[in-house]
Amino acid sequence: MIGDFYRSVAPYQAYMLGGSDPEFSVAPSSGELPPLENQGALLIISFTPKKYGKTYRGKLIVQVSKSIA
Repeated sequence: MIGDFYRSVAPYQAYMLGGSDPEFSVAPSSGELPPLENQGALLIISFTPKKYGKTYRGKLIVQVSKSIA
């Protein structure tokens, strides 16, 4: 679960950073983070390996669009 550190809803984009192995994915890729006092938003990071014993790497980015007034 991930939430907004502010007291209002904030739109977000979630994605695997370029260079991450394609076996990683995130869903949903966009939405709204609820305010801090709420439970948060569920992001599902999937991993579907294709080779046994291979080391996989991925970096998840959650970018929030919020202006501070």
